[in-house]
Amino acid sequence: MISVVIPAYNREDYIEACLDSVTRQSYGDLEIIVVNDGSTDSTGDICRRFAADDARIKVIDRPNGGLSRARNTGLDHATGDFVAFVDSDDMLHPVALETLAGIAGKSSCDIVAARYDYSETPHFEAPLTDEYRVISSERAIGLTLYQTQSMNNSVCGKLFRRCLFDKVRFTGGTMFEDLDIFYKLYDMTDRIAVSKAPVYFYRANPTSFINRWSSARLDAIKVCDDMAEYIYNNIPSLKKAADDRRLSTAFNMLINTTRNNVEPTVAKKCWNTIKQLRLQSLLNPKVRLKNKIGIIMSYGGPKTIISLSRWLSKY
Repeated sequence: MISVVIPAYNREDYIEACLDSVTRQSYGDLEIIVVNDGSTDSTGDICRRFAADDARIKVIDRPNGGLSRARNTGLDHATGDFVAFVDSDDMLHPVALETLAGIAGKSSCDIVAARYDYSETPHFEAPLTDEYRVISSERAIGLTLYQTQSMNNSVCGKLFRRCLFDKVRFTGGTMFEDLDIFYKLYDMTDRIAVSKAPVYFYRANPTSFINRWSSARLDAIKVCDDMAEYIYNNIPSLKKAADDRRLSTAFNMLINTTRNNVEPTVAKKCWNTIKQLRLQSLLNPKVRLKNKIGIIMSYGGPKTIISLSRWLSKY
């Protein structure tokens, strides 16, 4: 059985489409755990209406505590062999869970990672490919940290053996929770199955956390520092990959904190990180071109980076 965990907070415009995509899955052996995270709109009512018509759905109401705590609440109630996460404004391909479960069975892997499509309008390819490859967890972490197109750090669009979460949970009160947890989960396995099948539709929502500035986005700095410390101590072969992810975050936060007049000590910390790590990333053949362009521009100083980002934002 697969436990599908759906955290929901004030998503009355999207939750019906989300639940409809999950309940209509071709794979029927499901328990669907919807965590209503203190919604103040009609989200909870919509979820309870679905639950009244489908015995597989369990709605759990809790005070608002954020995505990480809502997911952890869902995990506390999950009983399936595997768990999948779906955000309440997103949707699954009609055969998403059947495809992921099939790959898990054939590969005997504890984690199956597939693709997601990102746009404003739902669309799905049919049929989905059942082809996959198996790579080491170390390689999967490295590909994710280098931000290649083949891997991402989201827990959505993936299938996890539930027992992995007996040892690690999402960090409550911290944003960038997927970046904070993915490497810990991967490191508990030896192998990961990777599919190119676009099983998950990620809705481009302009009101979402990632698309607007908030001081909470500064959590990315600590999350990357914690991730780097873990990798230095446990997977030292990926030190350069961890440093490149820290560098990428430093560029992003330097630009955003300057644009939004955040306390200048944050920008200074980011600039120091860039100066410390830029040369090794420039010489690293695995680093993506976007980062290398930023590194080259950084030698003109932080003002050059800010000016370039403002120019690019116009196009």
